[in-house]
Amino acid sequence: MFLSYTLDDPSQKVDCLRQVIKINPQNSEARYTLESLVPSPKPATPPLNPAPGHPSPFTVDISHATDNIAELKEPIPAQGQPPKTVPAFQETPVVGGETPLSGEGTTPAASTPVKTVAKPPAKPETPQPKRRGNLGITCLMIVVIAILFVIVVGGILWKTGVLSGFFGLNQPSGVATATSGPTETPLLLTLPPQWTDTPSPTLTFTPTDTPNPTPTPTETPIPTIVPPDATQIADMVNLEKQVMNLRGLPWIGSPPVYVVSQDQAENVLQSEVDWSGYRAKIVNQAKAFVVLGLIDPTFDLAKYSLTGLSEGQLGFFNPADKTVYMVGYQFGGMDHLVFTHEFDHALVVRGFPDIVRAYNDSICPNDTQRCQAIQALVEGDAALLMAQWYNTYASASDKKDIGQYQIPFATQTNQNPPPYVGPLSDFTNATGEQFVLSLWQKGNWGKVNQAYDNLPASTEQILHPDKYLKAEQPVIMMVPDLLPSLGSGWTLVESDSLGELMTYLMLAYGADTFAQIPQKDALTASAGWGGDHYLVYGSETGDQTILAAEWNWDTDKDAAEFLSSMTTYLNIRFRSGNVNQPGRDCWSLNNETTCIFHTNRNTLWVIAPSMETVNTVLSSYTAYS
Repeated sequence: MFLSYTLDDPSQKVDCLRQVIKINPQNSEARYTLESLVPSPKPATPPLNPAPGHPSPFTVDISHATDNIAELKEPIPAQGQPPKTVPAFQETPVVGGETPLSGEGTTPAASTPVKTVAKPPAKPETPQPKRRGNLGITCLMIVVIAILFVIVVGGILWKTGVLSGFFGLNQPSGVATATSGPTETPLLLTLPPQWTDTPSPTLTFTPTDTPNPTPTPTETPIPTIVPPDATQIADMVNLEKQVMNLRGLPWIGSPPVYVVSQDQAENVLQSEVDWSGYRAKIVNQAKAFVVLGLIDPTFDLAKYSLTGLSEGQLGFFNPADKTVYMVGYQFGGMDHLVFTHEFDHALVVRGFPDIVRAYNDSICPNDTQRCQAIQALVEGDAALLMAQWYNTYASASDKKDIGQYQIPFATQTNQNPPPYVGPLSDFTNATGEQFVLSLWQKGNWGKVNQAYDNLPASTEQILHPDKYLKAEQPVIMMVPDLLPSLGSGWTLVESDSLGELMTYLMLAYGADTFAQIPQKDALTASAGWGGDHYLVYGSETGDQTILAAEWNWDTDKDAAEFLSSMTTYLNIRFRSGNVNQPGRDCWSLNNETTCIFHTNRNTLWVIAPSMETVNTVLSSYTAYS
């Protein structure tokens, strides 16, 4: 109807109006306008009851709606005949980045002549005007065909995964490729075959493992592109030779090395979290860290720890599948530096497999500080090797690229990290490197290798290498079971150790910034650490917590220094809410009561909902009665 208003040619206007009436016989305006242009004889009176097989006058007969519309549709292929080929997206392989899509499907704009059948004129002596073509019908059919084309092509692209991947509804495409040489089958991610001299240029779709709450992965197909070219492989192989030359550890052939996108890196790291069981542990750890004062009660430690694991990562080594993953490898100096670090991890795990088992035995889950010490050894090893590579092999271009590199800003979480996170990272890397360097200076890498046969037992040994060399072991604490005295309604949430490092961070880098004591005082207070263990219990309702933490100190002086600093810390944290308890230092704030006790070289710290519960806990530590 709208089109009829825009036409000047009477015959075309008549055509449009007739089509309007065919679509909607009730359109009185179209009938009135048509009659003014072409007077028609009065139609015969229709029968009251429609003939069988004809539609009701109150419905639209879809099957006959286009009887007089010219056929512009492409013929449907006969059964068994191949369908018409649809132009496909062409994908260009890009190593280490997202794969761009190029090329667009186009629809031929050629039109088919319209053939019309004229009805016998009512008055033969009056000639009918010559028709110039049914423009309205043509426009309508072009729109219909365009819609059909979009639906058909969209369905094909969706079915193949191209369109769904483009809109992010399946896993994003990325590179998952390997260097030449013998491979080890990844446990958590199915990746394409190793690189060969004649890589196929075609796009393939291979299954990959997606994160699953259970160690058994679920396979979901994602698109991967062809392996990297020979130049990239040669670059990595050259770096491997340099690292093996410096580190003195051999590798027959090459370990699995893959170049992945950041999204794929996130997928691998999330799978590693499931494989290690950390996802379940982090919930209880958060409850413990709140009562210890390391995080604020409103801080979501699980979200912070498990979201955006790949942010800022240029590469990592996954001990689950013993594979090096490089994120968007671009041949730059930072890529070279990171590769040497991660390849060192691969060499160490290959040469000393017990290092992986040390993370999975029954010790680490109840002695986190020991695992922190082992991690510092491993990371310190790679950090020292990386520094040696930089001084020995890095080119001027490498050094320029490394000097100009800026760490990307984290965007995955809106939470600021707790104060202790930065110093803990420094311990793992910088302090770990100093520990390994102290061993290296006494006997090169051979002396470092001996540490993997005699793993450090505490963060104290990393902070004080001489204590490691003297084999000063932590004191084994006698840990009571508080449940019999607490009664029903309580559940053990966490049973773990802090070590010298986390004791220091609790005092100097707690979540309550007002209660943080000077770093120098915190160092002095924690330096005489001999051993510790803490217990955290939670109520069934989840709104109450009990903490019982006990330390042992090397000397009476060390015990006195810690007691003094701890008293200062608790007085500020509990806002000077002292509780009058003869012979005790106790405070109360926000339905929590805390007391600190000492005897000889031991210190006990208790937090509970009431003084009555504090006394109940104290009864299980008989040395303080």
